[in-house]
Amino acid sequence: MPRFSTIFACFLALAACLAVAAACNKGDGREEFGGDGLKASQGGTEAGGDEAGETEAGSTDIGATDGSSNEPLDATSKTLEQCTAEKKAWIAVVNSGASPSVCGDALVDYCCTQPEIVARFPSKKTDLEAKFAELIDAEKYVLYHCSSSAADKKSTFHMAKFENGSTFYKTVFVTGLIPASEGTGVTDCPTPTTDDLQVEGATEGAATLDFTADIVPILAASCAGAACHDAANTAGAPEFDGTEAAFKAVSKTKIENDEMPPPPATLPAEDKAKLLDFLAQ
Repeated sequence: MPRFSTIFACFLALAACLAVAAACNKGDGREEFGGDGLKASQGGTEAGGDEAGETEAGSTDIGATDGSSNEPLDATSKTLEQCTAEKKAWIAVVNSGASPSVCGDALVDYCCTQPEIVARFPSKKTDLEAKFAELIDAEKYVLYHCSSSAADKKSTFHMAKFENGSTFYKTVFVTGLIPASEGTGVTDCPTPTTDDLQVEGATEGAATLDFTADIVPILAASCAGAACHDAANTAGAPEFDGTEAAFKAVSKTKIENDEMPPPPATLPAEDKAKLLDFLAQ
């Protein structure tokens, strides 16, 4: 009998130990699972937060890809029309050289216009409108393509112009922002062509002008005399002494803004275009 009691007591002790162990393991399992599940949930919530946050944050700036070139397009260069047909962005100038032989990122599925861009990125309305005013209104760039890179979370707005035989190219881009799903509602989208990039009043080709044959007669007729410039530099103007090198150093902006020759004197439109074309060579 004592022996049976001893065995029964051991059995009860063993059962108690097993119950305690099971309880301990069950507790560890819940804690470990609960911890991992919470982390996964936090990870999902955090990712969702980033996604939502992208509609609130971001940056707007002049793109790094800008420049100018007086090199004509060659047989390998892609044209604006070709890239439009491929639904990809046309890169007007690369590394201050000619247009590349490939197109850029995919075009967006909304109209590429100033009002539409602002509507798609309302939090950047002020920044975007300021950039467009500077480049399109003041500097006469033409907005022709809007592209998007999902991998970089970047929307790029491409602008170019042809002026006095040269191609000028700049971009404005927005990063870290997802465009709004609804914009102005306009679906009749413009499709700019190469001809649209020509600045009105600027000479079209890249014809080479000769200083003696083409420029000196204009200077003699409109920019010489005691009150202006001539070969003898009678006006004492240090920026011009009648030589080609000195004229090349003249401020192009003064001619563009009709400050040279000084009012009330004026330059005929054709002569003004030739002077600007020569300075752009």
